Amino acid sequence: MTDKKNVAQLPGPTSVEVEFAQQLVERAKADGVSLVGPGGLLATAAAV
Repeated sequence: MTDKKNVAQLPGPTSVEVEFAQQLVERAKADGVSLVGPGGLLATAAAV
């Protein structure tokens, strides 16, 4: 059982991060590409 008193709370995303993520999703949809999964843009970026 996890002791909830010792769990670190992470800050939420900033408005700039949210806007960037929304733009990334919109561009991926417009270009007909996937962000995740095999061959996804984020998978490819992580491999660099």
